[in-house]
Amino acid sequence: DNCGAVTVTQISGFASGSLFPAGTTTNVFQFTDAAGNSTTCSFNVTVENSFEVALSDTAFCDQGVLSAPLNPQWQYQWSTGGTNSSVTVSQSGMYTVTVTTPAGCSDTAQAQVTVNASPAVTQSGYPFVICVYNPPFQLDGGLPLGGSSFVNGQPATVFDPAAAGPGFHYITYEYTDANGCWNQASHIIIVNNCLGDEELHALESAQVYPNP
Repeated sequence: DNCGAVTVTQISGFASGSLFPAGTTTNVFQFTDAAGNSTTCSFNVTVENSFEVALSDTAFCDQGVLSAPLNPQWQYQWSTGGTNSSVTVSQSGMYTVTVTTPAGCSDTAQAQVTVNASPAVTQSGYPFVICVYNPPFQLDGGLPLGGSSFVNGQPATVFDPAAAGPGFHYITYEYTDANGCWNQASHIIIVNNCLGDEELHALESAQVYPNP
């Protein structure tokens, strides 16, 4: 039926055009007609706290992972096309990420990434097989110069077959360049219990008799 004009009264919340605080505010309105009939209507206004996404310029060796702040409810869009909170980068350049919240708030951050190649490391001049009585020798076959040598994981500048003993021994040369990038080269030396002069003389003088 026609009940005439309707009066609208706000019961709670903030008036239209007001600055709403962060959080969720419930606005409730009451509608009353000329006959005294009334009803209410409500809706929520959600204001998110402002947020800022930050990335830092960085450098990697060969490749690395660039990460934005993680929130399972946020959406991510990287300049690489990635949509996770992190991306793996293997080339130098400027990388950008835009993060969007469920409320539609977004922020964009960028970082300059430098990717340095790990140094090429070699070592040479060492034997593969050596006798246990052979003299010690310097571990100076690693390049580039300025690295460190290791025997079976222990720092060393000399390899001594007698001290090492028979068996397999792992010679490693490690080098770190000016960019902080690291690499290594490995070599295996086998130390044998070779026959000495006395053993060879004994074999030369040995006689073998037929078995009747």
